Amino acid sequence: MKKFILLLLVFMLSKAIFPQSCLPQGITFTNQLQVNNFQNNYPNCNIIEGDVTIHSSSINNLLGLSTIISIQGNFTILLNHKLKDFQGLNNLVDVGGYMEIYGNDSIVNMSGFTNLESIGATLQVFNNPNLVNFQGFDNLNSVSGLWIGDYELYGNKSMINLAGFDNIDSLGFLHLEANDKLSSLNGLDNLEFINDLSIFYCNSLDSITELGNLRKIEGELMLWMNNSLVSLKGLDSIVRINGGIKISENNNLHNLLGLGNLTTVNGYMEIANNFNIDDLSGLENLDSINGFLDLYGNRHLVTLSGLQSLKFINGRLRIFNNKDLLSLTGIDSVGVDSLTSLSVFDNPLLSECSVASVCNYLSIPDGLTNISDNNTGCNSNEEVNTACILVTGENLYQNALTISPNPFRSSIQIINKNSLSIKSISITNFVGEKIIETNGPADKLNLSILSPGVYIINIQTHQANFKQKLIKQ
Repeated sequence: MKKFILLLLVFMLSKAIFPQSCLPQGITFTNQLQVNNFQNNYPNCNIIEGDVTIHSSSINNLLGLSTIISIQGNFTILLNHKLKDFQGLNNLVDVGGYMEIYGNDSIVNMSGFTNLESIGATLQVFNNPNLVNFQGFDNLNSVSGLWIGDYELYGNKSMINLAGFDNIDSLGFLHLEANDKLSSLNGLDNLEFINDLSIFYCNSLDSITELGNLRKIEGELMLWMNNSLVSLKGLDSIVRINGGIKISENNNLHNLLGLGNLTTVNGYMEIANNFNIDDLSGLENLDSINGFLDLYGNRHLVTLSGLQSLKFINGRLRIFNNKDLLSLTGIDSVGVDSLTSLSVFDNPLLSECSVASVCNYLSIPDGLTNISDNNTGCNSNEEVNTACILVTGENLYQNALTISPNPFRSSIQIINKNSLSIKSISITNFVGEKIIETNGPADKLNLSILSPGVYIINIQTHQANFKQKLIKQ
């Protein structure tokens, strides 16, 4: 009998000392009485195996939940309008699944989560109108991803920074959306690695300098509709992005300074609808894009300066609807073999398209090209082809034929140094309209009928074709 009593005491003592698992089916708290009676109803319940939901308009404190140290399922705290803090969850160490904090009107920070160290999946925080920051998560060091705010589910309209995430150095993803007063990424100062980084509709955020320790973006970088953002400083240590980049509708961004060490994008790059961006400075070291490059809707983009080092695009190149763009200078070094198609259209001031990369691509017989609705000189494939010949002068027999004088007043002499066999000669204007044509050889042409201006002489020989700019005075 004494042995039985001793074993019973040992058993009861072990239950009191060691954490006990419980509630594999989970539990939902819908009123304050359930919270208050939790320890009586579930004695020694420390590790909840299932999901936990706290959802009530009447719950005002969580003090009855102080025995919980682990939730192995998901943890949802939503629409608790009277709940002011999370005191009572001070002993919670980990959540195995996702954690969602949604629609809690009176919460201002994460006070009460003092000992929370890890969240196995995503932390989602939406529509907490008085949430200012995440202080209280000071020991949180592991979470799969952070989804803070949502355009459809609403952001956290009073949140000003991300203080409380200071111990996190890596994330699967960070998504910030529709947090209207977010003005700083303070709290992410120790973040070194991330898979996907996206910031949408955060209209008070003017800088991202707190990301200065970020070393690697394994997936995508997306910055979209952040109307106060003026700089990308903070991304200075990023050398490679293994997904895509989309920088769109950030209307106070003037350039891409902050990406100065970026050399490789193993995905797409889309720079679109940034109203005030005027050049692409900041991309001077970008060497390769393994996807496509789209530049469109950047109202004040004047030049592509910044892309001088770009040599490889494993996909399409599209440049369209940039109202102030004057020249394609900047993409000169892009290798023709790396382009699958070329589209340049709806840039009303663009007149200089005859850069080496474009000229080389146009020389490919089956190249997919759309050059249209730009300014004169860059308004069609033919116009650009003509300009390419004039600018580059790359022709095997360029020095075999000489035109003299040029400029001229009435006639020109064709000096045929190598006695090439001339088949025909034609004169066209700058948009490709043929004005004069002769068949057979000739060494002198009377061009007095031409009005003063710029023309192209086309000389076809049995060996090669020759084109050159003529100026009639």
